[in-house]
Amino acid sequence: MNIQEPKIISNLFNDEDYNKLKTHLYNRPKLQENFDPSFERYCFNDGLINEYMEKLVPVARKIFGSNTLLPSYGLFAHYEGNNPNLFTHKDDNACTYTIDMCVYQTEPWDLNVDGKPYTLQENEALAYYGNDQFHWR
Repeated sequence: MNIQEPKIISNLFNDEDYNKLKTHLYNRPKLQENFDPSFERYCFNDGLINEYMEKLVPVARKIFGSNTLLPSYGLFAHYEGNNPNLFTHKDDNACTYTIDMCVYQTEPWDLNVDGKPYTLQENEALAYYGNDQFHWR
């Protein structure tokens, strides 16, 4: 496999789809059982996230050059607290390819891949190889 440099994807979704996703995720009540204190984040997956993952299959296949690429899982994470973080790691699950989207933010927070920081704006995403490239926040 040829590992490419991470790629920023601007305007990942059209305005209607993006606003629907943002409203759904931003207004979702934070449930205490979904809070992970070690990362200071809330995480969940639901039907709408899975629907949007399916919409990204053609984009992902083109970016990563794989006509057989299939979605494995989606996860929404909302970080908040005094010291939110995501430690340096490579994924050890079924996500060879990763599309990491910024849905909303109060201030920019870099996503680092192999030592290079990427600053995403709302409705932008970073495509990279989650199993092969170190990444963190």
